[in-house]
This record gives sequence, C-alpha cells and structure tokens, in this order.
Amino acid sequence: MKAQKAYKLARDNVKCCYLCGKEEIKVLGCCVPDDPTKWISGKPAPGKTRTFWYGLCEECFKLPDKAELVEKKIESELN
Repeated sequence: MKAQKAYKLARDNVKCCYLCGKEEIKVLGCCVPDDPTKWISGKPAPGKTRTFWYGLCEECFKLPDKAELVEKKIESELN
C-alpha cells in the first residue's frame, strides 16, 4: 500500500525527463540505493526506504546506459 502511495505521488509530480528535461514522460522509474546512506548521510526512519523517483522520455529510456546515467546524476545532485 505504501508503495502505491509513493508511486501515485511520483506520477502526479514528475513532469520532466530527468536526463534531458523534455516535458514528455513515458516511463516512471525509482532508484533504491543498496546503501541508504550512499548519497545522504543518516539512515531513513525505521520501516522506511529511501527512494528517488524520476521520469524518462522515450528517447532517454532507450539509452543502453540509462540506469548508470540516472545514478550518476542523482549522486552529483546530492553531493
């Protein structure tokens, strides 16, 4: 149920492609870091999972290295 709420919130608020900025989202993605303290110090509250929601346009979704590009962008924005 919590995942559905998070998805709906992201779907309602993510308006642009995370990689190129195009205002045409075709795919909604969620990055869940293996280590929740990887980019932000401190652990999430007990029972919570740190997630980073993003949208991709059709062209960026077709990129073979899209996951790596998204992770690098998240990391650069949070450091």
